[in-house]
Amino acid sequence: MLLPFDPNTRRADTAKDTSLGAIADGLARELAPWRSTGLPIPAGKAKLTRVGGRCPVHGIPLDFDPSSPHAHRCGRCATDYTDREHHDWWVMGAQLFSAERAVHAAALFLLRGDESHRDLAARTLREFADRYDSWPNRDNVLGPTRPFFSTYLESIWLINICHALTLLEAAGEHTLGGVVRDRLIAPSSTLIDSYHEGRSNRQVME
Repeated sequence: MLLPFDPNTRRADTAKDTSLGAIADGLARELAPWRSTGLPIPAGKAKLTRVGGRCPVHGIPLDFDPSSPHAHRCGRCATDYTDREHHDWWVMGAQLFSAERAVHAAALFLLRGDESHRDLAARTLREFADRYDSWPNRDNVLGPTRPFFSTYLESIWLINICHALTLLEAAGEHTLGGVVRDRLIAPSSTLIDSYHEGRSNRQVME
């Protein structure tokens, strides 16, 4: 994202009826259901528990469905579990899912110019920024974090947010950067940087 590139060349590479264009088409289809509803951004914080996210009978991970925050299905017994611990685990997947899709939406706007993708990415980043301070820096397992239970996960999430904002700005969207940088990127990066782990993979990414 930080290296110079020619958007016109990338647009030609991802045009309709090209191999990369087929990938862009697939991403657009995946985003289509979210353009009207918005991507899932949980009100609460992700939590790691011994039971959350696993079938209590078979012990396997429950299916992750970004559109189903309160009913989580076991792929083996087809039972839907609704306990709070499963929702708190789902929050982790929803946060990462939405940050990644914001990148996809921003990239598609840059490459294809569809304003609905711009709007989806911008709406997601703004909501992340609006909610960041509401997620408490507590109930953590490894290091300080607000939306997750580990600093490492917040690092991955923040990288995607930075990528999405960079792509939007490369496409000419400059109304959002100040809000996202001041209310999300700056406080999140400061929090991450406060937990020094030397040569860990998380510290390298930060």
